[in-house]
Amino acid sequence: MAGKTSANDWKTRQMIQAARAEHIAQHGPGCQICGTVPKTRGLQWDHDHKTGKHRGWLCWKCNRALPSWVTSRWLFLAAAYVAAASDDPADKVVTTFGDGRKVTVTVIE
Repeated sequence: MAGKTSANDWKTRQMIQAARAEHIAQHGPGCQICGTVPKTRGLQWDHDHKTGKHRGWLCWKCNRALPSWVTSRWLFLAAAYVAAASDDPADKVVTTFGDGRKVTVTVIE
């Protein structure tokens, strides 16, 4: 029935709110991809749509930009594709995620 929330939905929401608060206390309020601190929607629960496994906390924009079918292999291939076509030297290497983790991707032409 539309508009009604089941007890399981409520428990899930409470669990997500507690996990979000714990993440923010430990790591700060920024998105794990871009570092943006959401102003209105808060950090979003990101998960693998195949396994249901929680991946992290993203701003709404990053969470919506990450398709449910995406894989890490596809992301690296897409990053290499975009970097290879770019004339901007800053696009040649990706070094820092919003949460401070470092990864380097270098396109060799």
